[in-house]
Amino acid sequence: MSLVAMVAALAACNNTKNPDDDPSGDKVEPARIAFAEAFTEFFMNKGETIALSYTVSPAGVNVPYNLVWKSSDEDVATVNDKGEVTAVKTGEVTITVSIKEYEDVAPARSNITVLNPIKVGDFLYSDGSWGNSTIGKDIIAMVYWLGNPTLFDPILEAEYPNCTHGLAMSLKQGKVGQWQQGYTERMFGKGGDLNEMAENAGTAAWCAGDAGMAEWGMLHSNYGELIKPYLEEGTLAGMGFCGVGGYTYTYVMDEFMKTDPGAATYPLDIYNNTMALVEGIEHPATTSEWYIPSLFEAGLMVNTALTKPSDFDKPDSVFQHNHQNVAVLNAMLGTLTGADKLPTTGAIATASDMVFPAGSILPLKCADFFEFIVVASFAPKTQEEYDKLSDAEKTKYNEEKEKANAAYKKWMESNGMEWKEEYAEDSNYTRAERYLTFKGYEYNKEKVDNIYLGGALTIWIAMMVNIAYANVDVETGKSAYVNPMYTGGKAISGAKGYDNPNDVVRAVIAF
Repeated sequence: MSLVAMVAALAACNNTKNPDDDPSGDKVEPARIAFAEAFTEFFMNKGETIALSYTVSPAGVNVPYNLVWKSSDEDVATVNDKGEVTAVKTGEVTITVSIKEYEDVAPARSNITVLNPIKVGDFLYSDGSWGNSTIGKDIIAMVYWLGNPTLFDPILEAEYPNCTHGLAMSLKQGKVGQWQQGYTERMFGKGGDLNEMAENAGTAAWCAGDAGMAEWGMLHSNYGELIKPYLEEGTLAGMGFCGVGGYTYTYVMDEFMKTDPGAATYPLDIYNNTMALVEGIEHPATTSEWYIPSLFEAGLMVNTALTKPSDFDKPDSVFQHNHQNVAVLNAMLGTLTGADKLPTTGAIATASDMVFPAGSILPLKCADFFEFIVVASFAPKTQEEYDKLSDAEKTKYNEEKEKANAAYKKWMESNGMEWKEEYAEDSNYTRAERYLTFKGYEYNKEKVDNIYLGGALTIWIAMMVNIAYANVDVETGKSAYVNPMYTGGKAISGAKGYDNPNDVVRAVIAF
């Protein structure tokens, strides 16, 4: 149930305000009662109980009233005085709710179809119903997981509160292609070595609030406040939606493609290629829109031992990988002309890639961190240390020192500070203090150490996730860290933007 609907429903149920308490003395009486759109037409499992969400309007009703709930056929489904419907047997039923004291207010109607309980391997039909028949039905997807995906996905819960039955996957699968075209340039600028990377990244789009799609969504999408706690949670399950939020992540991708000026230059191949699989296949009114699965949701296609996104925080030895789903799903897919079976090797790609959780590790803003690296990370050697170097090492050190001091001087002068030649011998902690103080950060040695450590951890995590590409191996159910030797020496899909020949992707739908 969405928060707005829940608040409205509770306000209506518990309305005991006396109009005499209103200084104006005006009564505000109910004029309309309506079910939330998700509950006007939907399907239920036999034996399932669900609470219907409704609103009473206008806002500010201040007279007491009572609701009357009725079922058109109690043999099919019953309803109690709290609006909780229990499906008894297969069939169709209409649930109505009216306001006892206001007979002129039209009742709200909810039309429900009760079906036999869903099973993994059932078909999802174009009307949103499910079953195992291939006759007289328009099959659009295959059920691969039973449960409530809205528990793991903030935007899915907000937009489709009734999609609590499970997940179904598209009948076709496709190639991922590059995750994002030109990603290396977008992330690091056009530089090749670490110094150039640091110099370019501070002003790159990647550091302008969109280090990854999750952070871009937090800052730019309409659901930023819903995304924020997931991004900042600091666990693998929440970090950039690595185990959670396929619908949320796809929503953000869609927003990026439609609104970001960089989208034309850096299109998301994984988004375009996945959506092409279901082009022309309208999602039923009772389901979510099509989206790219998260790591957790892709894992559920093959790994029946997974129960929640945080399972990905566990070492592999903690839980058994069980990929029985592959056999069940492929047996049913094999009965459909034109359907693609799940591969028995390779990986299923997900939307949960390009994670850069800088905010949860670094005590600096993204752009400031890379500027800090340029300004403050050169540590001049003592004379004793310098004397121990070979001639070749001295030459290299002097070149690095000259380059570092040039960057240090350029930064100071561009920010209105006078450069003195004595600053060329500053220690990295002196440089760090000057930089952090100027930028308004608190300075202490421990903080500087944390920046260096956090920066190293952040870059390491980002590269590991990007290169690993957060895939799920369909044979083992584990995250697929494919060795680059299998892709002609190239990193797979992630950081370098290469097309991994082992990656496949399917669109999914919540229902």
